[in-house]
Amino acid sequence: MSTQTLVGNDHLDPETKLVGNLPRCKSKLFSGKPDALRRRTILRALAEKDDNIQFQAGLLYLNPSLIKPNHAKAATWFHKAARNGNAQAQYNLGLLYMSGKGVKKDLGSALYWFTLAAQSGVSEAQNNLGVMYERGVGVDPDPQKAFYWFETAAVNGLPKAQFNVGSMYCIGQGVAPDSEQAFYWFHKAAQQGHRKAQYNVAFAFANGVGVAANPYQAERWFEQIAKEGDANFQIELGLRFYAGNGVPKDYDKAAFWLCRAAKQGSSRALYNLAMLHFSGKAMRINKKTAVRLVRLAAERGYPKAQAFLRSAEKQSPINHEFD
Repeated sequence: MSTQTLVGNDHLDPETKLVGNLPRCKSKLFSGKPDALRRRTILRALAEKDDNIQFQAGLLYLNPSLIKPNHAKAATWFHKAARNGNAQAQYNLGLLYMSGKGVKKDLGSALYWFTLAAQSGVSEAQNNLGVMYERGVGVDPDPQKAFYWFETAAVNGLPKAQFNVGSMYCIGQGVAPDSEQAFYWFHKAAQQGHRKAQYNVAFAFANGVGVAANPYQAERWFEQIAKEGDANFQIELGLRFYAGNGVPKDYDKAAFWLCRAAKQGSSRALYNLAMLHFSGKAMRINKKTAVRLVRLAAERGYPKAQAFLRSAEKQSPINHEFD
């Protein structure tokens, strides 16, 4: 029986979404006329040379509800606003340079604009600087600088940065390893809905990593993730309930979560559900149903199910192992 382990720094989480809100149209004259709103904003940007209006002009070129997205024109306006000190425009420009949308891909320019935005307090830019320094993207790797920027963004409340700080503490990269600090930051990110952090919190409670083991807290966090519909997490939880691994042993709950995953078409869930039928612990032993589930899993290419059927055909001893 296999279970997942703590999600670490190989899953560092960068920010990829643009920041900023589109200008709101207060006048009835422009209500329902997106082109008019765009023209008015651009005219204001040209006339007033206000960095906020320039920034909004850039956003308007990327919003499909107002105009067909045009990354090149958006980059032009973000450049104007960024040169005038608009931190959000500096961050968005960094994203465009990193992705190569509207401008030629240039990681050095991305680093430059992210740095300016980060120094002005844009948490998303601080987090992305951390990722670039940790991975050596557009700059030489520097774990200490990576940790500094992750922590700066984490203190500012950014969930992805809080997860990344937890990851750095978890493996001792850029900072001394500290499982309690890792749990602290994973928990803060988890409370804001960060899924990877939620898994790490559940894992920590299940295994007593950085916090006292608490199977009921582990169950709460695992179930919160499983309810979101991820079949792999549902299988993980079902197997944990079956074995009493970090959560209270409960065969009925094991069957419930394996069924949920199987209904999504997971061949691994079908195979494990068959093993549950063979065990007879959560339901009456029904070999016909169990074999049917194994065949379904085998037809979908699940190796363990295929090996099971080969052993059955040869009348070899069969080991009803979960996977």
